[in-house]
Amino acid sequence: DLDWPRVRNPHLMGVPPAGPFFSGMSQLDIGRAAFRSYFEITKVDKADLSLSLTYRGGVRVFLNGKEIARQHLPKGKLDTRTTADEYPPEAYVMLEGEGEAYGASKRRKKEGVLFWADLHGPFQQVKPSRHQLERPQTKAIWDRVQGLRDRKIDNLKLPVNLLKKGSNCLAIEVFRSNLHPVVLNRRMPWGWSSQTPNSNIAWSHCCLPGIALKASIGTAVSGLKKPTGLRVWAEDIHAELYPFDFLESGAPMGKLHALGPRNGAASAMLIVGADRDLRGVEINVSDLKHERAANVLPASQLSVASLKQRFIRKSASNRCFNSSRGRVLKKRYPKELPFLEKYNGRVESGYRFYVRNKLSYLDQLQPGVLGQVKKNTIQPYWIGVQIPKDASAGKYKGTVTIEGPGMAKAVLPLTVEVMGWVLPNPNDFQTVVGIEQNPYGVAKQYKVKLWSEEHFRLIEESMKQLARAGNDWLVVPCSKSTQFGNRDDQMIRWTRKKDGSLSFDFSILDRYLDLALKHWKSLDVINFVIAAGNQLDVRFNVMDEASGKVEVLQVCDPKGGLLKARKTDLAAFAKAVHKHMKARNLLQSTYWGFTWDNVGNPAGLKEFLAETAPGIVWCRGGHNYWFNEYYKVSTSQYGWSCDVDALKFGWKSDRFALLSGSCRVNPISDNNPPHVYRTFVDNGLTSGLRGVAQVGADHWEAFGEGFTLGVGRFPGFSCENILYPGEKGADSSLRYEAFIQGLQETEARIVIEQAIESGGVPSALKKQLRQALISYANEKAFSFGYHTYARENYGWRARARIIYNAAAKVSKTLAKK
Repeated sequence: DLDWPRVRNPHLMGVPPAGPFFSGMSQLDIGRAAFRSYFEITKVDKADLSLSLTYRGGVRVFLNGKEIARQHLPKGKLDTRTTADEYPPEAYVMLEGEGEAYGASKRRKKEGVLFWADLHGPFQQVKPSRHQLERPQTKAIWDRVQGLRDRKIDNLKLPVNLLKKGSNCLAIEVFRSNLHPVVLNRRMPWGWSSQTPNSNIAWSHCCLPGIALKASIGTAVSGLKKPTGLRVWAEDIHAELYPFDFLESGAPMGKLHALGPRNGAASAMLIVGADRDLRGVEINVSDLKHERAANVLPASQLSVASLKQRFIRKSASNRCFNSSRGRVLKKRYPKELPFLEKYNGRVESGYRFYVRNKLSYLDQLQPGVLGQVKKNTIQPYWIGVQIPKDASAGKYKGTVTIEGPGMAKAVLPLTVEVMGWVLPNPNDFQTVVGIEQNPYGVAKQYKVKLWSEEHFRLIEESMKQLARAGNDWLVVPCSKSTQFGNRDDQMIRWTRKKDGSLSFDFSILDRYLDLALKHWKSLDVINFVIAAGNQLDVRFNVMDEASGKVEVLQVCDPKGGLLKARKTDLAAFAKAVHKHMKARNLLQSTYWGFTWDNVGNPAGLKEFLAETAPGIVWCRGGHNYWFNEYYKVSTSQYGWSCDVDALKFGWKSDRFALLSGSCRVNPISDNNPPHVYRTFVDNGLTSGLRGVAQVGADHWEAFGEGFTLGVGRFPGFSCENILYPGEKGADSSLRYEAFIQGLQETEARIVIEQAIESGGVPSALKKQLRQALISYANEKAFSFGYHTYARENYGWRARARIIYNAAAKVSKTLAKK
């Protein structure tokens, strides 16, 4: 079970939740999906088990490794090219009387073929109207369409001779049906929204909407209830975890398996759960011995951290909150929410209240072992390993022992698989990493005085964490009330002298820069924020030397742009920044920022600064890229694409383009799954981009505070916090660890691509390397698109082996020269 992620519906199971801009139920990129689960039988001869399935496409069923049923599939051996029986055209189209084209232009064209998307309740027993075609809801249409799409196996009796007392394994495999040619009547076979029936035919052709396994009373243990007693098991490092998760009865404990390159990070995760309170839990890791050599990976190289509960309400209050986790949970654990009864059936409003105020999840990694496990909850533990640079490649094996007062000792086998390639030190990474450290988020979270010794100490803890990713991006709020929560504070202080001239104090900035360079060694982008987002009103605080009071200097007016009367003051500031950064030999990394989609505002500002401080250009973020004589760094969530057969060499791009925002999945926020973060970086490089940016490290409660949007809309932000506030400073997270391990694979990709381009390896090896990259990209290509609920961390170890083994071949070949 090592490479089978443990998930619950609606990951290709159950009816997917509907939402705007979500076509995850279509899943047309899924050609084949395999599921398996365990169940426990206490009385085999009296169990009388029956299985009922609802599926799309074709299906076959296995019991303890033996096939017992097959429907809508060909006979004989099945392979990756096998497809299920097609659906009739009536499963796609609106029949006469069911509706009309929504929108005047479509009605005028009298389009002959209209399509039903996936349908969702509630239903109304009325004649369809144009309004209802946005959400087709009549019960009669549901019965007709879903009756054609949903195929069934009813009450299949499980063979008694294949059952055994105790644990049994049920496996189900579904295969996709090809689209019917009727879909060619549409210009595009699918659209963004699953609820647009006229143009969207993208309903799922490969999924398992329903499954029920029933047994006689008293002969089996329900897999839907938490098992009694103590439960310890190995879990995948990318799992979405909640306190009320559990391991079903009959499922094995599993094995812990970490994988990474030499000089890199690797990890495994275990979970402890019980039906009673536990105290004094201890986690002990043994030394790990190489499976063939005499080498040992000492326990001192491994560390243990505990996953700490976080309440979603902290994130829900900010703009980054995404309700995807709430919608998934509503499908996954409907019976875990008894408090909803008080809402008198108003489940939607009640669930939103629950998600925002009651729901907690497990993502923060707190160093050390939390020894207390509360009744009917779980406590995950993270086993991290920093693999020595000189470690021999191969598998190192040992054990992890879990014990404590009043609990039976449990032992899980642990394997650390060391790959042959040596990862560079993070400061030598070639990928550009733009994670944003926010001193204002730190100060607000810990309630410390801005720029005090304690404040700088806490900032340094965040910078130490970001050093693990070789961070390259620093944000310096210069004007008032930017999106970074600085309100009335500025890192560069302005003073109006008695003679009317201006002076600028760079002491705070210098100490901040010194800390960043101490841990990160170099910086690619230092973002001097003077035009925040689409803000039109640019202002600075100025201390008047004569009066001792702070005055507000407005340099840009929301209606007229740059104020002519303030050009002299702004020029003095720009020239001072230019002179200071040049003296520090950082001018090449200095940028003005940080505008968003509306690149023309504030009017006149960019042109004036280009004349005043030549050599300092602009960086921006937004929904799409934008480059001109002013903008040389641009981040975007759209406008990029991955061709798995092409090598786009993102690491050498002449445009400093960085991936941000949604990664072409729902926006990455602190309530999205870790596996998205693992593929985040490589998606960018594979698409020809230099790296990733607009990932918040520790904005926490400060982001957006005091910020006023000038024009347009607040753009999607990729992540407000990839770190969490710990007892002594920033803690890591499951998402950040996944990000780092994905970044390690991207660095291996760069080594391979450089070998292919340089011609420093034999042509035969070059061909092998190119094929390895294509295979690696293909393995994760189905993660693209808006199929947030259809993906998990399938096969991540196999992908990692492909890329690391190829990089090791390159290093070995070049070393011989």
